[in-house]
Amino acid sequence: MNPKRELSAFEHDGDWWDPGNPDQKWTATFRFDESEGGTLRLTVPTVVQAPPLLTRPLVSDDSIIVGITTKGKLVTLIGCFQRASNLNLQGGPRSVEIYANAAIQGFHCDQNPVLDSVFVSLAFLNDWWEDSGIKNDLGVKFPDITVRYVSPAPRVVQDDDCFRISLKPTCSHSHHQHDLSLHEEIRLEIEAKEPQVFSKFDDLIHAWTDLLSIASMNQCKRIETLLFRTRQGESLEYGTYHAVPIYKAREREVQFWLFRMTDTPGDASQVICTWLSQSERLRYVRALYSKVFTAEALLSRSFYSSRRLRRHSTGGTTREAIWRSKRSSRPRSSGP
Repeated sequence: MNPKRELSAFEHDGDWWDPGNPDQKWTATFRFDESEGGTLRLTVPTVVQAPPLLTRPLVSDDSIIVGITTKGKLVTLIGCFQRASNLNLQGGPRSVEIYANAAIQGFHCDQNPVLDSVFVSLAFLNDWWEDSGIKNDLGVKFPDITVRYVSPAPRVVQDDDCFRISLKPTCSHSHHQHDLSLHEEIRLEIEAKEPQVFSKFDDLIHAWTDLLSIASMNQCKRIETLLFRTRQGESLEYGTYHAVPIYKAREREVQFWLFRMTDTPGDASQVICTWLSQSERLRYVRALYSKVFTAEALLSRSFYSSRRLRRHSTGGTTREAIWRSKRSSRPRSSGP
């Protein structure tokens, strides 16, 4: 299965609701951008509560909203809270803005869905891998060109009681009358021996982005995250996961590689397994080496982790920071 890649920015019109109150649906537009997060904008009747000038929020903080788009796609919004609302004292409709820290396109689920596998495309992973299956036949002389693709074998880098992690080359191509293109991508595939919650997959993905960030001396980001789960032991569902990055950095080309996969001494799989086993300790110093890649990272990490954050603040920035702080500071473990 090779699902179509979703864009990092997208917009959906549809019907949305709180899973705890499915009878009350809102017709609204949801827009997601990886730099700004997701925003659901809707219009609802004004219901003024006591004391005066206060209205009851549509959703509680850090909640789930599910929806179905006009094209029939299922969407789950995660880490939601009401960020803005225009009060209408005359009792007419009011506009409401709900912020979502993450979104899953493809199925409905809770905050931490149980999954069978997660496939991830990471920036710099192709260059770190180096080997390519795209070969140019040097025996053919110009102006003729012969290009062939022989897929390299997947490389299993970890196989324990919980997860099997492999690096798998994939190739896409397009052919038109006067145009031919091939694109090879090395994908990180994490398969659970038994279904696991997404947070455990996420811990491993963080460890991999850390590894590539240090190897490339640049901030590594996720390009695409595909989630797979089996429903009722039969049908396979997949969705795409989108979230605001914990650390934001300007995109730039890799100028210098500290090391690549072929540079690792001995068995590269053993080196990678050792790295993953230390991911819980390394998370405490992530902000320090992130500062090498972007000057804003250390300030951001300090802000996200600050205990002085006002948890009852109505400001959107504060609550977004709290949500990211949960993701960046929870204990990391690849075990069950």
